[in-house]
Amino acid sequence: MGADSQPVITDIALLRVDDLVNLRIRTVNLMLDDHGEQPVLISANADRESLLVVSFPAQTIVEQAYLESGGEASGQPLPGDNSWTPPPPPPPTRGFSRPP
Repeated sequence: MGADSQPVITDIALLRVDDLVNLRIRTVNLMLDDHGEQPVLISANADRESLLVVSFPAQTIVEQAYLESGGEASGQPLPGDNSWTPPPPPPPTRGFSRPP
């Protein structure tokens, strides 16, 4: 691979089935070297920066919870109580994000 060629980029989606943790892994300028005793990631081009990026996209699908009974402990108004206001709507879902 020449110094001016594009880096090798690989995207991998992982889902751990025990607890449904969702991860996205991106490798930039990395490749798997499986010639040794154990496989390792190495730079595909030593003249370029290599990155291993792990992203944590949204971990749940949009859900709605429903209360089965009213009362003070549930956050629902008691009969005749007009001071209760509903909670704000949930924030919009936009796919995964990464910190600045």
